[in-house]
Amino acid sequence: MSEEIPRRCRVDRWCDAELAISRAVDEVEKMPADLRLTDAVILLGEARGKVADFVDQVTVVEVDDYVAWCRYTGTTIVTCDQDALGAFRVYRRER
Repeated sequence: MSEEIPRRCRVDRWCDAELAISRAVDEVEKMPADLRLTDAVILLGEARGKVADFVDQVTVVEVDDYVAWCRYTGTTIVTCDQDALGAFRVYRRER
């Protein structure tokens, strides 16, 4: 398995859309505390993740809640990560 840091985790490799969403999060976080704004920041984070999925050509696959590992399966790479709230997301990318 590659030791390279994933593109989506490196701000210096983000596309313009990911950077714009990040700037939007920064602007929302300058506003007073409010649950609606917290929801907005979470949704913006999910939107950035969807853009990263598109850029990285990743398809999210459905799994049960106990999957928390990464592995190679034949020519398909199965990987996972954990979001800020502790939920795991699993991805499958064809090589």
